[in-house]
Amino acid sequence: GLFAFAAPPPGLRAPWAPTPPVVVAPPPGLELASAPPAPYSRASFCRALTGILRELSQHRNTGRAVQQVREQHVPEASQRDEFVDILTRAVDMRNGSSRRVALAFAVGLAAGAPSAFFREQCVEGLGIFFKDVAPDLKDEVPNLRIILRSELVPSLRAVFAKAELDACLPEEMNLM
Repeated sequence: GLFAFAAPPPGLRAPWAPTPPVVVAPPPGLELASAPPAPYSRASFCRALTGILRELSQHRNTGRAVQQVREQHVPEASQRDEFVDILTRAVDMRNGSSRRVALAFAVGLAAGAPSAFFREQCVEGLGIFFKDVAPDLKDEVPNLRIILRSELVPSLRAVFAKAELDACLPEEMNLM
């Protein structure tokens, strides 16, 4: 080739020679490894959940929302109460399509292996929701019975066994 007879000037390499990759160290104090997750607190989870539900109503990706809850590292002892709160928030949504996707997300927390929340905690949460929370919501949420029968219960039946649901659903919901 053209450069076969000429050598590069002193101190310069030939243009065809490979250059070694440049490695740049991070600035002092900036760690490359991810930080350990923050410890769970009810207040921080409620803030995160508000954001997750807001985003969920826009992107409608329940798998992504379940993963975001997984990243919150909710301890097993708190999962029942958080599940009740998520169900309560979901049935209280006025927008029907947002409510249905939020209910699917809530039920999705108990789906999969391993699930984001322990199934036993979710079943206990369902019992509390139907026994203690839903009766108080009937005056606040128009068409609550219809929402529960046509939106929540069919989603629950897709994830939970009949025996699990029979133990916590009110009798009028079990007749479906």
